[in-house]
Amino acid sequence: MAEAISIDDRATRVVSRPRGRPRTMLARAPGGARRVVSNSSAVIPEALLGTGGMGVVYLARQPALARSVALKSVAPEHHADAALTGALVREAQVTGALEHPNIVPVYDIRRDEAGRPQIILRKIEGLEWGVLMEDAAELARRFDVSDPLEWHLRVLIQVCNGISFAHSRGVLHRDLKPENVMIGAFGEVYILDWGIAAGVVGTEGAALCGPPVEGEVAGTPGYMAPEMLEGDASQQSPRTDVYLLGGLLHEILVGEPPHVGDSLTEVVERTLAGVTDLPVDTPPTLARLCARALARDPDDRPESAAAFRRALERYLRTRHVDRLMAEANARLAALERALARGGARGQDDHAIYNLFGQCRFGFQLALAASPGDKTARVGSRRAVEAMVRHELQRDNAAAAAAFASGVELSSELRARIDAQLAQAQEQRGRLSLLQALAREHDPSAGMRARRLVAWSLASLWIMSPLLLSQLGAREVGLGFVGLALALLVAIVAALWLARGAIRRTAINRRAAGAFLYLGVGVLLSALAMSLSGASASALAVHSLFVAFSAAAVLAIAVDRRLLITALTCAVAYALASALPELRFAMISLVGLGFLVNVEAIWRAPSTSGARA
Repeated sequence: MAEAISIDDRATRVVSRPRGRPRTMLARAPGGARRVVSNSSAVIPEALLGTGGMGVVYLARQPALARSVALKSVAPEHHADAALTGALVREAQVTGALEHPNIVPVYDIRRDEAGRPQIILRKIEGLEWGVLMEDAAELARRFDVSDPLEWHLRVLIQVCNGISFAHSRGVLHRDLKPENVMIGAFGEVYILDWGIAAGVVGTEGAALCGPPVEGEVAGTPGYMAPEMLEGDASQQSPRTDVYLLGGLLHEILVGEPPHVGDSLTEVVERTLAGVTDLPVDTPPTLARLCARALARDPDDRPESAAAFRRALERYLRTRHVDRLMAEANARLAALERALARGGARGQDDHAIYNLFGQCRFGFQLALAASPGDKTARVGSRRAVEAMVRHELQRDNAAAAAAFASGVELSSELRARIDAQLAQAQEQRGRLSLLQALAREHDPSAGMRARRLVAWSLASLWIMSPLLLSQLGAREVGLGFVGLALALLVAIVAALWLARGAIRRTAINRRAAGAFLYLGVGVLLSALAMSLSGASASALAVHSLFVAFSAAAVLAIAVDRRLLITALTCAVAYALASALPELRFAMISLVGLGFLVNVEAIWRAPSTSGARA
């Protein structure tokens, strides 16, 4: 059996595949002859380029076209094997029929002096792809590559193009692997070794190279699709080559075939079980594509090599999304760890908000580049929900609502946000009321206005005995009424001047009421006693009682420390009642005591002793 068909002959290449030897071309020659080959233009062999199992390749010179070519023939020790000779011819026919930039051109088929067929092919100066997969330094040296993953994926895209063309002609390659792809000196990509190619029934390919043979097992272990290992010809289709393309992607990502083992049996078992391993840091998009292409069931694979190529191209257009996703997921994990530790206010808050901003921004960028990316959408939602729960736990409903804005959350979280917002609104209402009450009863607010009125009142009160003595009357007359009216006018004028501050707080309004009560009380007393003919002494004594009641109102409604003034008024009222000759002195004493009391308690802001 020819090397490309025999599993046993090639099994050892799965675990330790020989790489690193530059070569011009590699091709195999299974199958049988289909036609007689005619002589072509002269070709002169010059040097051995390499051997490949049953075949040998020489560097040759084609004088007619003044060019170097590759000349492939059956190895000398197998010259007598007609099947191998026929297989070589068939390979030339298949490769020659697939004229594509990614498939090695066949120039001609000729006979040597002994009549044995030889294939004249393009001479390719380059390396097997597998060598460049394993040697990043050589890759960088030859092609100045800074991003090996992207470079290899673009090579794989060209392989997909060549395979797509072959499929359009009904031809399956069935032996795709890094050794069967050559990279030219200028980055050209050539698919080699069509030795076990087979045709799809009912197509040009079937007529060209024949359909897969039922029960025949052909391919390279470690890369072969399960249906190839099982020899199931009916299941072999373009999706079989898609499986092999998935194997090439696996080798790019992992550095080895999709199925490896210590023995051929283990390799076969892993292939049939569909066991593949990818590193955890594999880009998710490529991991999913690789897994699909290597699916056990052909129906689960991408429908064509073209579809596989489009998926690769889409990844390269949006590969930054995977990087964004990886970074965003790392930030999300750090955010969830920080929240699990119980973020406190201050520096922890700053770190938490930074982590949230970074991961949410990453997810949003990923969604902008790939709107249908469910992983990015789920990650963004997880980050928002984590912050919403964090803020709700701290009774910060406003922040939770801000985080949740424009995000579809669970009904449970929405209900919690609404409940806390309602509670916060109620608390704000209560707080506003308390603040209003505090302002209304703030003894320091409008203190200067109160002092102004108090000074005006006290000054006039102190001077009133002097004015009363000037009247020299024993009975209350119009002079006393006028003096009382002057006192009231002075109080009203002072209150008018300080009206802004007076209206500001309840304490000031109550103080203003007490001052007005004093002025009106004295005026009414003067009027009443003037009409009844009461004595001036009685008016003075009664005025002290009015002053006592006004001071008591001030102490109760405004500032308890004014009880000193109230007590002074009470003592003065008692003395004036018992000793009428002291009546005017007591009036002055009350005014002076009130002034001292006011200066002592209203000089600086204070709430001690205040009462609403």
